[in-house]
Amino acid sequence: MTTTLDRTTRLEQSWPARVLRTLIAWSWMILYWLFWITLHILTLKKAPVRFQMQVIRFWGKSMFWVLGIQCEVEGLHHLETRESRVVVCNHQSALDVIWGAVICPPAPLTIGKKEVIYVPILNLLWWAFDFIRIDRSRSAQSVATLNTTVEVIQKGKRSLVIAPEGTRSPDGKILPFKKGAFHVAYQSQVPIVPVAVQGAFERMTKNEWIARPGKIHIRVLPPMAPPAPESDPEKAQQQVRTWTEQVRTRIVEEYEKLTTLEQPVSPQ
Repeated sequence: MTTTLDRTTRLEQSWPARVLRTLIAWSWMILYWLFWITLHILTLKKAPVRFQMQVIRFWGKSMFWVLGIQCEVEGLHHLETRESRVVVCNHQSALDVIWGAVICPPAPLTIGKKEVIYVPILNLLWWAFDFIRIDRSRSAQSVATLNTTVEVIQKGKRSLVIAPEGTRSPDGKILPFKKGAFHVAYQSQVPIVPVAVQGAFERMTKNEWIARPGKIHIRVLPPMAPPAPESDPEKAQQQVRTWTEQVRTRIVEEYEKLTTLEQPVSPQ
């Protein structure tokens, strides 16, 4: 027998409802950030760091509310204080930007392609938060940018947030990690905070732009300290490779645990 709750759920999951929710969410995003950036300019970028963090977190939570997505977070206390760190996570969906906002640490930092300057709203956000742009087509400039990032993290007590897979997963599975973020953390001698996310791919796959209601699980794991620096370049490279795999293994293990939680239990 079909209940009122079943009919409501089907309505919320229907294509027209999903399209409407997504359109409202993107419209809200534009209005919200235009207002905040205007305020940011008027205050000469003097807003306290914790206020900026709350502005970003509120946006993330409000976006998920509009989209009908529940975001369950564990271990957020690992990101509450302002300190130099690198936060790495698996990259599942375009929704990663939104759940990343939900767990935003104080004084966040991220790196984007130089082309971000041509994207409306996003280019203003990059300027407002002093994020970093990188030209990947020029290796010398890329190295210089990474060196600048090390300095910014150390002196500014900022948290670099990055997805080391480099691209969204086509099937939800975790791809191999690139080592750039780990080189930055190694040179900075700051801890890496691994973050495992499950459900973002199911809510919006790689080639989709219309979100599905449901749950996203986020687990912020304890910081992993960097290995002691080696003066020998080959040994240092090996340390970074080993550390990269250790962090990836930790995220994969937690992702699999979160995936198991989502699987329905068979009746006995």
